[in-house]
Amino acid sequence: TAEEWEAAEDARYILVYNAPVSQPVVSVPVQTSQTTTQPAAQESAPKCSADDIVASAKACLGVPYKYGGADMKGFDCSGFTSYVYAQNGISLSRTATAQYNQGTYVSKSDLQPGDLVFFTNESSGSSIGHAGIYVGNGKLIHASSGSSKMIVIAELDSVWFANHYYGACRILK
Repeated sequence: TAEEWEAAEDARYILVYNAPVSQPVVSVPVQTSQTTTQPAAQESAPKCSADDIVASAKACLGVPYKYGGADMKGFDCSGFTSYVYAQNGISLSRTATAQYNQGTYVSKSDLQPGDLVFFTNESSGSSIGHAGIYVGNGKLIHASSGSSKMIVIAELDSVWFANHYYGACRILK
């Protein structure tokens, strides 16, 4: 049997599914009595606050570190930052360097909660090797590959972070 769904009262498409799984789902135009247009604001990027970003990040505290990880089974640094933003409807690039170039540069003295913070590491010298999310009060949350090997909150002015600070960017407008 066929099932039909209408996404909303003013939907312009009906999705039709026929029994054989090998058949594709078909999107068929439907005539409606009213034509509505979405306001431009609803077509823009989702609105979320710094508090939303920080809350989503803190919900991951204790999740294990996993190289290449980007979900609640385990995160690496840029997988964690991209996951947190995705939970709030914002798509970030997958690598730390690309994320740094995706935002608007902010100075360390102008950091606000939700800003992405970036660090060099021993193997990369002057290039970005680590990322985290500033949560306010001089702290960041990040996927630690150090002794803790999990999502943790750390002091931005601790020795390692102070010595390896690269820069920061703001994704939220």
